[in-house]
Amino acid sequence: MATIIQSTDTHVSTSPAYTLNPGDYFYQVAGINLTTTDGSLPAILATGNGTVDIHGTVFSPNVAIGGPLTAVIIASGADVTGGSTGLQTLNTSTQNHYAINGSLTGGTYGLNSSGSNMLYLHVGATGIVTGLDSNGINLNHDIVFASIDGSVSGVQGIGQSSTNGFFVLNMTAGAKATATSSYGINFANSGYLAINGQAAGTTGINSTTSQQVTITVGTSGSAAGSWGDGIAFMSQSATIAINGDVNGSFNGLRGAASMGTSSIAVGADGFVSGGNYGIYVDNNATVSVAGTVSGINSWGIQTGTYSEAGEIYVHAGGLVTGGGGSSGGAVRTRGTHVITNDGTISSTDGVGVLADGAGYLLNTGIISGSTVGILYTDTFSTSDVLTTVNTGTISGGPDPAIAVGPNFFAYDATGSIGTDRFINEGDIIGDVRLGQHAGSNFVNAGTLTGSVYLGTGGQVANSALGTVSGMMVGGTGNDAIVGGQNGGLLLGNAGNDMIYANPTQAAADNHATATLAGGTGTNALYGGGGFNVFVGGDTNGGYNQIWGGASGMSGLSFDFTNNTITFASLNPSQSVYVDLLNGHNAYINSGPNQSGTYVYEDSIVNVPNVIGSSSGDVIIADNGIDRIQGNGGADALYAGTGLSSQDTFVYTSYADSNLNTGYDTIVGFKLGIDKIDLSALFTDGSHLAISTAGTSNTLYIEVTPGTFNPATDLALIVNATTNLGLTAVDFIF
Repeated sequence: MATIIQSTDTHVSTSPAYTLNPGDYFYQVAGINLTTTDGSLPAILATGNGTVDIHGTVFSPNVAIGGPLTAVIIASGADVTGGSTGLQTLNTSTQNHYAINGSLTGGTYGLNSSGSNMLYLHVGATGIVTGLDSNGINLNHDIVFASIDGSVSGVQGIGQSSTNGFFVLNMTAGAKATATSSYGINFANSGYLAINGQAAGTTGINSTTSQQVTITVGTSGSAAGSWGDGIAFMSQSATIAINGDVNGSFNGLRGAASMGTSSIAVGADGFVSGGNYGIYVDNNATVSVAGTVSGINSWGIQTGTYSEAGEIYVHAGGLVTGGGGSSGGAVRTRGTHVITNDGTISSTDGVGVLADGAGYLLNTGIISGSTVGILYTDTFSTSDVLTTVNTGTISGGPDPAIAVGPNFFAYDATGSIGTDRFINEGDIIGDVRLGQHAGSNFVNAGTLTGSVYLGTGGQVANSALGTVSGMMVGGTGNDAIVGGQNGGLLLGNAGNDMIYANPTQAAADNHATATLAGGTGTNALYGGGGFNVFVGGDTNGGYNQIWGGASGMSGLSFDFTNNTITFASLNPSQSVYVDLLNGHNAYINSGPNQSGTYVYEDSIVNVPNVIGSSSGDVIIADNGIDRIQGNGGADALYAGTGLSSQDTFVYTSYADSNLNTGYDTIVGFKLGIDKIDLSALFTDGSHLAISTAGTSNTLYIEVTPGTFNPATDLALIVNATTNLGLTAVDFIF
């Protein structure tokens, strides 16, 4: 063992200039130069485990320093340059220590070191390591502890190729690992990376191991890929925390392992962006976002590519965005998923959330998509079950692929197993569309600005505690629908449906008007405490069972005057027979003016108001307080006879009854009690022409007073119970 001190400049024509025996210590004095012109061997060659401490300059056309070195020190201000490699070692000792505080340059590698041992590497703040044609630093040690405070650059910045042991790398603020046409950092072993400096290349950080990987990008750190990913890994068990910036021209963060579980956290100061995906992880990943994740031309986040699963948590202040139109959006997950959003998930060019498979979604923040807010599909199983709870805001824009308006849920899978639950206690802007899982249900206790469309298999839509601005439409199964507190159209569509107008006091206080239409099948229609309009006469072979709800509205003296059944949408070639007195039923006639055969259509309970069809109808009032509107054609209208009977016959158009298209006959009119309501015609008594013969009154309401026109003026026969004749008290103007 010897100590070699270079204190004078050495210029030799052959190499090595110095040969170190095992255990030798070589010290170069500051300001001293060592240059060789023969590149066959290193300028300084160690034949055994030795130490090199450089304070001046070393140059060789091949390798500047080489051999099995235990310790290498390149001091601040020192310069080591090799035409091939600056420092090349094949180490045999248990531990090796390299400290680079000066400049280390190689035509191929700046530092190239290997060995089945442990290496401690430190590139100080003044250290510069450069590999012109390959890696700045190339390591093949089993165990590496590396600390980078300075800069490393090359075609590839830092490369670690051993697949045994582990790799620990710490980059401090201001440190750089840059590559001109490859990876900023590339490693093949299990690793722990703390990046507070810059890692940049075609891919910023690349990991090829399937073993455990932990990568932390601090608030001052960044990983940038100019022609690839910011960070790419193959680990089946990766833990990644991002508090700085990660950017990739392809993807911000890409995990390509098809098995295992990854954990990814984007802190409040973290920013992840990709030209395609922000975060793209194939396996079962847990992604937590408190900062920003952006996928410019595809998905902000995609997990579970191979249908494994995914858990995504977007915290308050967190933002996930994405685009790409029909092929992109903010969040996509496959397999069994959990999505919790307290922040913002938004796509201005695609879907807000696309979930393929079973799972749970809780939204207290904002989810929005320019096409669909949340889209559920089911590629893998028809028995998957979804649970979605919204207390925030979800919105969707018009999607050309779906015929009716903006869409919230479009669950497209087929199958009959599983019960999906969609619960809204917040705001939904757009339509809600349930798919084909039997038993799926939508419960709305918030605000829905849009419509609800049920799918197949028999489903439930309940808005008893919420409001729906549009329609609530059943699917092809036997559905149950409860309307919102603001009323609206409730349509059963196909199947045997139960439809209930909103039963709460809030609906009555809102004077809500609900329209209940059973559609095809045998349906049960229940009125609520607001205004109820029942659509009768579907003529589908089934019938509607109709129950009017007692009014809960203040100011109405009679319990059921809020209920109306209408046949205004009946085919003009048909007519209706309505009996509120005895059978409390409605029958549809196959021809106009009762000219065909009857089909039993509606059972009517507690509905005193009737609107007829455009053809000639028969409508019989009960012995209570009724409001009858015959509509067009020659109608036969029968007033009630009981002591409490008080009926109003309503005309809203001069065409309702005339001499050209057919005139109405009112039978049993009680003078001074019953009324003829002409208020919709904006007329007065000067337009009336009345001719009385006993109990029969011929009544004309003229458009022009004193001039009767049979084509335009209202005409009807009123058969009264007494022969006193009609007077002004019998009319409402």
